[in-house]
Amino acid sequence: MSLNDPQWGKRGNGGGGPPDLDEIWRNVNRRMGELFGRKGDDGSGGGDRPPRHGMAMGGAGLLVALVLIVWLASGFYIVDEGRRGVVTHFGKYTETTLPGPRWHLPFPVEAVELVDFSQVKTVEIGYRNSPKNKVDKEAVMLTDDENIIDIQFAVQYNIKNAEAYVFNNRKPDAMVAFVAETAIREVVGKSKMDFALYEGREQIAKQTERIMQETLDRYKTGVYIQKVTLQNVQPPDKVQAAFDDAVKAGQDRVRLVNEGQAYANDVVPRARGNASRLMEEAKVRAVRVREGAWRHARPAVHRHDAVGAGQHDQGAHRPEGRRQPSVPAARQADPAERRRRRRGDPRHSSGGRARHHRHAAAGRARGHARPQPVARRHAQP
Repeated sequence: MSLNDPQWGKRGNGGGGPPDLDEIWRNVNRRMGELFGRKGDDGSGGGDRPPRHGMAMGGAGLLVALVLIVWLASGFYIVDEGRRGVVTHFGKYTETTLPGPRWHLPFPVEAVELVDFSQVKTVEIGYRNSPKNKVDKEAVMLTDDENIIDIQFAVQYNIKNAEAYVFNNRKPDAMVAFVAETAIREVVGKSKMDFALYEGREQIAKQTERIMQETLDRYKTGVYIQKVTLQNVQPPDKVQAAFDDAVKAGQDRVRLVNEGQAYANDVVPRARGNASRLMEEAKVRAVRVREGAWRHARPAVHRHDAVGAGQHDQGAHRPEGRRQPSVPAARQADPAERRRRRRGDPRHSSGGRARHHRHAAAGRARGHARPQPVARRHAQP
């Protein structure tokens, strides 16, 4: 049979032709009617067939149960390690769930948002991806002495409170960037240019971190600042060469000061040691000189005492009276005393006076007259 035949598709399969499309459509409509309890057509336009209410209700209930099961199953979720689940009931915060398998009432009754606590986020101020990609709008800052410098730094932070991070601020990550730029401009505005360029980088980073944390806590963002790192602090490009020379001069100054301090630490202790050694040697020499003078004066004193004792042993009796004391060794060792003894003046030397008195006493004991004193060598004629 040709496809152009008007009877094509309207005959049965008895003759080996194609199926009747109208009959297939009627069978489909009849089966749908039986499923939902509607009247079906037997294909000949005959009488009505009684509805099958039991089968219709069973099919609808099965479909509803299947949809309900799928809806309830959509409420299962898993919270990974290092994350927290923030559950909301019709948009209102309900609870924060810990890691593990969890379930909540499916959408639209409840919803859950997973927040990563373990992730360390980074925000860059003054550059993007690399310090070479400088953002002048963020990097240029004014110091306390009205100089302009370029500062590029990065802020690392994580989440410490999931509820505050999700609900208290619309864009908490953008707020961290705004607060970071505000905080460092405040710190740099209170610092001198030399302090910010050279020795004050670490202090600027610490103060910026403290101000950022206080501000974010005041806004209840649920963000914890871990570290503020200054990537680059430099003067503007137009005066970079002059500042490089100043930096080099400062480094030379520090190096020379360190060298001088090292030299002083080497020389001063040695000089103090030498001075202490010389002082000790001088003390020892002084003791030795005093001992030598005493040994030199001691034989003369003993000789004078022996002469007096010999005269007394010859039979003379010493009259009552006080014996003249011996001459001290210190006076015997006196240079002036030795000079007077060499001149032979017995009255002007301690030894001569002692001898004079002893001879006079011995003469009186023997009955002789008192000897006359020896005339002075320098007396007038």
